[in-house]
Order: sequence, then structure tokens, then C-alpha cells
Amino acid sequence: MDKTIEKTIKYFKEISAVPRCSKKEEAIGRWMKEWALQNGFEAKRDKTGNVIISVPASSGSEGAPYVILQGHLDMVCEKTPDSLHDFSKDPIRVIEEEGWLKSCGTTLGADNGIAMALAMDVATDPSLVRPPLELLFTVDEETGLNGARSLDPGSITGRVLINLDSETEGEFIIGCAGGRDILLTYPADRALRMDKEKEVLLSVNVGGLSGGHSGMDIDKGRGNANKILAEIIEPLFTEGFHLLSLSGGSAHNAIPREAGCLLAVERSKKERVIKALGEACRRQEDKWRKAEKKISCRVEEASEGPENTLLMDDKARALFKLLKSLPDGVFSLHPEMKGLVETSDNVAVLSSSEDRVEILLSLRSSSPEKLDELTERIVTLGTQWGATPLTGEGYPPWEPDTDSGLLKRCVALYQELFGKAPQVKSIHAGLECGIIGSKFSDMEMISLGPDIENPHSPDEKMNIASLARLKKYLVALLESLARESAR
Repeated sequence: MDKTIEKTIKYFKEISAVPRCSKKEEAIGRWMKEWALQNGFEAKRDKTGNVIISVPASSGSEGAPYVILQGHLDMVCEKTPDSLHDFSKDPIRVIEEEGWLKSCGTTLGADNGIAMALAMDVATDPSLVRPPLELLFTVDEETGLNGARSLDPGSITGRVLINLDSETEGEFIIGCAGGRDILLTYPADRALRMDKEKEVLLSVNVGGLSGGHSGMDIDKGRGNANKILAEIIEPLFTEGFHLLSLSGGSAHNAIPREAGCLLAVERSKKERVIKALGEACRRQEDKWRKAEKKISCRVEEASEGPENTLLMDDKARALFKLLKSLPDGVFSLHPEMKGLVETSDNVAVLSSSEDRVEILLSLRSSSPEKLDELTERIVTLGTQWGATPLTGEGYPPWEPDTDSGLLKRCVALYQELFGKAPQVKSIHAGLECGIIGSKFSDMEMISLGPDIENPHSPDEKMNIASLARLKKYLVALLESLARESAR
């Protein structure tokens, strides 16, 4: 392993031992603040839990303006069906394999633990030339950029921000999509108890899909387990099913890999229904086999389940008709930037409880008009099929600034270091730069990162060589900013 990143990876493994699922960042926030104080840095946590650490400049660079190194504390917590990992207490097992860092049956958390590890490394290296730094680590990024939303503009000083939450080394991100969530709700019937003498329980489960990031991977043609489940179930509701439970997906920004439901079926229809569901499963497996080589669909008789019906047959069928009709995936491409998705949505999470069924959708767009158009379409469909829609507040896009002095400096330095020009682009994912930029009109920003594949899924992995190149570049960039600004 490249010795220049040994300490970065050491820090990353230490971070990976601390639980940090979205909305559960108390432990990692406390750990990060303690680390800062142990190293003699000023550190604070705001009322939301964001961590802000002040790092003095290297000798001779004290007069340079502050530079912000920014990332987020939380991670998407996904695991394989057979994993026994408990994200509330178990450390993420980080392993090295063929030049990559991977995990064992869970998300790796390089998104965005590597931002913290890199910042910690450059902050504690006495040999580096650097300006004064502010390390800004936000909470709850993955579920809605909520830490950035609550950030007090008076809490940071710098006006140059380097976001370390990108996933391709050699790409400079200067813009991103905005977005919003929509929640569609059905109230539960729950009035009718299952008749165990006359009815049997059947479970239908879809799994083995690739999943992935609902922004970066939305145009890759991957299957959505929630939509596939609806395609299997809905045509067969003429048999008079009752729905007892429903679940699918795990996060608004992850393409669902698994989905399933429990159905109550008349005993006299059991064999016919199992056969029909099995045939429907095979059709979906055949349809998706090229794109999803590990897709599986199982129909089984279940021994246990809720005693009360969740939704009666007519309302349950309306739910699945809605699921089938909801748009999912790419809605429109950017009119000026070839190959860039402009607008998309992800039918992200299905859930049921004692009193309701919920469908959570995540929408993204770089066009506020297209975002509103897609929102209206989904709200209209939900209302037509009997659901109650609730539209979230949303977050703004990050508009690219191709004339930025920071961008020009970054491009020239990359060319000098590596003998080739970096790619400069906007992405369809959401970055906190959009919200931070809306709070500071004079903030110059750029987003960098190592090569990370399959984020938000248990197949997530980070390329070690790309991390070494990123570290080399970040060190050179900080030196450039320190020397130029201190003249």
C-alpha cells in the first residue's frame, strides 16, 4: 500500500468502528470532537450535531484565508439478507482486496467516511504547507441534507470550500441536482381478522438486485424491487387477496434491492395462486436477467404473520396499480449537457404499520420547472388511486460557475501534477454544496473524491490507488492556496 495514505486508511478504519447510520450520528460526532480536542484543535458541535473543527495554518501561512474541508458524518446502512451485522453497535469490517477497500456484507461507508479520514490526515501532518482550515462534518446528509440545511451561516469563516463527497478521482464536480421527497399514504383497514380456517398466508419476495445510488446509478437500467413486486402482484388481484404486510427498499437515495409482502388467500385457491404467482415471478426474472444477473423471486406459504388485514382486496389492488403506474428512473435528460440526467425519481421505500401503508419517492432535478412537473404528476397519480400525498420541502440545485477562480486553479494544478486535464462536470446526485451555496453567495466550491463504486449498497468499494492520487492532489492544492493567498 502507498505509504502516503497509510494514516488516511488508519483513520478510516477507526471511523468505521463507530456506528454512524443517518440520524444516529451522536457517537461519531462525539468521537470526532474528542479527536479534535486531543490534537489541540478548537471544536464545536452545533444544535443539530454538525461538527466544526478549526485547524491552525502551517508556519508562515497564518495570513492565508480559511479553507473549508467538508464532508458528512453519516452513512447509508445497507447489508445483504444473510448478514448478521448490527449497525447500532458492530464495527464495519474493512478489508483490502485486489487494490480496493471493501466491507463484508455491508456498505463500506467510504461515502463519506473517507472525507473525514483525509481531512484528519492533512490536519495532523506537520510537514504540510496549508492555510488555516475549517473541517465541517454535517449530520443526516443521506436522508435529506438536513445537517447542511440547519447550518448557521455565522458558524464558519471560510469562503473557499472543498467538498470531499464525490466518487470519481480526476473529476471535478461544480454542480449538482436539487430534489425533494414525496410520501404517499394509505390508511389501513385492519378491521378484518384473517380467518385461519379458510385462508393461508403466502409470502412473495423479490431480491438479489444490484441497487445502488439513486442519483449516480439511476441511468444504469437497474431493477427496482418495489416496482417489480407490483408487476408480479397486481394482475392477480382478481383472486381476491388481502394484504397483511408490505416492505421494500431502505433509504430514499438507494435503489431498492429487495421487496416483499404477505398475502391472505382462500385455501381453495392456494395451489392456483401459488402457480400463477410463480409464473409471474419467472416472467420478471426472465425480463431482468441481463441487467440483474442475481435476481430472485420466491413464493412460499408462510407460517406466521399479522392477524389483521392491512388492506382489503380493492384498496390493496389500488395500491399496487399505483405502484405500477408511478414513474421510476430517468424522467428527462439535460438539454445542454450530453449524457447528464436532468430529472429522475426513485420509488424508494415501501413500509406498513398498524395504521398505514407508505410509499416514499425521491425526486431529483437540476431544473426547478421539471421537478415541479414530475411532482405534480406523482401527486396526481397518488390522488387518483386513493393515496394521500405529502410533498417535502426539497433542496436547491448547485448551479455551475465555470468562471470560478478556484476551478481554474484546480484544473491548472491537476494538469501540472498528472499531465492531463481533469473532467469538469455536474452530476445528478445531490451534494451539500447546493444548500451551502444558498447560504453564502460568495462561497467558491468544488467537489472531489476517490473512485468509489456501488455506493449505498453492500457492493460498495473504494480504489486505493485513486485515494493516493487524491491525497497527493489535495496536499498540493492546499499548499497552492496557502502560498498564493499569503503573498
